[in-house]
Formats: sequence, C-alpha cells, structure tokens
Amino acid sequence: MSEAKHILVVGAGIAGSMLAYWLGKGGFQVTVIERSPHVSKYGQGIDLEGPGRRVVDKMEGVIEKIKAKVTVEQGFAVLDDDAKPIAAIKGGAASPTVRYKNWLTLRARCHAVYRDHAKRHVRDLYQCS
Repeated sequence: MSEAKHILVVGAGIAGSMLAYWLGKGGFQVTVIERSPHVSKYGQGIDLEGPGRRVVDKMEGVIEKIKAKVTVEQGFAVLDDDAKPIAAIKGGAASPTVRYKNWLTLRARCHAVYRDHAKRHVRDLYQCS
C-alpha cells in the first residue's frame, strides 16, 4: 500500500480551487488555506473561452453549472475597501437574449462553482495566515 501524498495549496481563489480540484482528482490529499474569512462576492466578469473553456469541459458537471450562471454585463463599478461604490458606469448595449460563443459569468459565481466542485477532494481552512 502506497503512502498518501499530501499537498498544501495557499490561496482559495479561482486558481487555488482549480489546482486543488485537479490534484485531488489525481489522488492527492489536498488542504487549501486562505487568509480571508470568506470568498469575495465581488470581482470582474470572467469570459470562459479558449484553453480555460477546454479545461472546464473536462470537469464533470461543471459546465452545466457555469451555463446556469451566465450573465450579461450591465455596467461596472469601482469599489473602495469596504465594497462601497466610488464610481459606476452603466452598461446596456448587450441583451440577455443575445447568444454568445463564449460565456461571461461573474467572478464570484464562477468561483463558487469551482470551489463547490473541488470540495469533493479537499479540506478548506479559512482565516489562516
């Protein structure tokens, strides 16, 4: 019987969650540590296309969850450290009925899908420094 391989991933953001998923799927025991007390609900939209799309296509069940969270950009805002708007620009050029070749989703929604999917393989510890 071979000894289990343990991996520590520092940072529970999108990259850390994706790395944890693939390492866990590869047979490693993964622990993810994050200094923040929770996942941020803010951030720029993410276009899922090209190589990133091909990677997500290989993650069982993820693409359907991402499709359900696709959005249309309605503008953007600059926030201060307390998440209060400093400035905002309204969108409106796009319509929810428009079909896109690539998918746009909000960072927090995308991150939540990846983290939930990675949880099958990892142990998370928040507020670690």
